[in-house]
Amino acid sequence: MTGAPDGGTGVADRSMLSAGRAAAVAVRDRRIALAVAGATLMLFAFQAATAFLTTYLTATGRFTQGTAGAVLGVFFLVGAASQFAGGGLADRFGTPRVLVGIGAASVVPLAALPLVEGRLALGVVGALVGVRMAVGPVSNAYIIALLPDDVQGTAWGALRTGFFIVGSFGSTVVGYMADAGLFDLAFYMLAGITAVGAGVYVFLPERP
Repeated sequence: MTGAPDGGTGVADRSMLSAGRAAAVAVRDRRIALAVAGATLMLFAFQAATAFLTTYLTATGRFTQGTAGAVLGVFFLVGAASQFAGGGLADRFGTPRVLVGIGAASVVPLAALPLVEGRLALGVVGALVGVRMAVGPVSNAYIIALLPDDVQGTAWGALRTGFFIVGSFGSTVVGYMADAGLFDLAFYMLAGITAVGAGVYVFLPERP
């Protein structure tokens, strides 16, 4: 007996195709394309930093796993405070300026991490990497506000999936560099990628 066609699969395929088309149309808007590019670069560095911060701190020989974990906890507290402040600053000074400022500020702790000496300084710098978490809510709100109402949900879902997929490779790249004995260079690379992301935001226009 022949089974009925799987209608659910067909619907899912059409839904994915629709999402892809909506995202493709959305990124034709220069503002959205720039915001997505900046968010992808920042997320790439963020994913890698969160995945390997504790490993890096313990690799220095100055932190136990528990102490490094505590630094990561402070990292997320700094990130939460930054997110809270970021929205208000964006309302006051405009999204592009705030994203440039957060991006530029986020370069410093990443670049400083391999250079600082002493447990306290290293722990403080490691925690300050969390400042970059303010980018997400500010950038997301900017992109969503620009998407056409009729495809807003579909396009945003597709775009968000896309930059999370690309961003997830940050952990893979840093893991490979760490295994190759290039851990310090990996954090310099993340600082450079963050700087490029901040540079992208320089060209971001204000929302109308």
